[in-house]
Amino acid sequence: MKPKYLLLALSLLLAPIAANAADNDLSIPGGGFYANDTSVLVGQTVKLYGTVNNLGTVDTEATAVCKAGASLVNMKSLSARSGGASEEVWFTWTPVSPGTYTLSLNVALDGSIADPNLGDNYAEVQIFVDGDNDNDGIGDTEDPDDDNDGVPDDEDDYPLDPTRSKDTDGDGEDDSTDSDDDNDGLFDWEDEAQGTSPTNYDTDGDGVNDKDDAFPTDPNRTEGDIAIPVNPGPEGQVLGLEDIAEEDVSTDSSDTGDDNGRVLGIATDTKEIYDEHTTNTIALERKASYSIGDKAQTLDGEVRGWLSWPNWLWLLAFLTGLGAFIFFIIWRKRKKEKDEEEAESKNNKK
Repeated sequence: MKPKYLLLALSLLLAPIAANAADNDLSIPGGGFYANDTSVLVGQTVKLYGTVNNLGTVDTEATAVCKAGASLVNMKSLSARSGGASEEVWFTWTPVSPGTYTLSLNVALDGSIADPNLGDNYAEVQIFVDGDNDNDGIGDTEDPDDDNDGVPDDEDDYPLDPTRSKDTDGDGEDDSTDSDDDNDGLFDWEDEAQGTSPTNYDTDGDGVNDKDDAFPTDPNRTEGDIAIPVNPGPEGQVLGLEDIAEEDVSTDSSDTGDDNGRVLGIATDTKEIYDEHTTNTIALERKASYSIGDKAQTLDGEVRGWLSWPNWLWLLAFLTGLGAFIFFIIWRKRKKEKDEEEAESKNNKK
């Protein structure tokens, strides 16, 4: 067969296919897919609009599919008239988390029908979604205080948590309500009183926290000596360090009293005597004790006597007293009833 006849035969065979392809040609024009707003907040609804043109020669039905990334937003059926007529579709989408999303529209013909220009069946638009942690209508990227706690984000360690802005020790409680910001075992006011930092558990940086450091502001000394007051005040009152600046301190175990009969102190294992800030103290390596009258008092100020009963003993004493009181009330009531019965019996005999 001659080449010209072969070409003629192929043309006749492909003509119906070409005619069918030209009959079904849908297209999304440039700018034919857009959103009413491309910058929104989480929870705000976005409207998306699409225009579909039928460039074919026959009326065509198709499906418009809208997606946010790989997630389906919705799909709608459409019917487009031939001759370049336009068909409008629209969708709504509500984002649930912040980020930049790609919203797309794809027009798909019935699987049995081919579209010769699939490249113009797809369009997309970018939408930025901002968070709004405090629901004040201002996006977090523009809001200077995302949790609306009154502390600017650049000064807030927890910019999305309205209950915390500074948590030095990481215990979950904000420093504004935490009584021990640095978790060194000392209340903040104790830190301030002794000159240590309430937000640094090791003020002098020697590796020992302030509570366990005998010299919390001296990086060269950490443990060993324990400074204690040894001079009791009038009537057995123990004087604090600030009260004994002018008092004489005795370390001789034989010298246990003054002219007024007060016990000055009995100390053991004395290592050194030093005067710091005009306050006389005795430094002890091990536990020492001293006597006030007939009551023994230890370094922690605990008085050994009936006031030091354990809780269970106090409870037992309370229950015993309560039981005796109840017994007395019952006994008294029964005695009164018995007396009334005897009196009534005597009256009846008369």
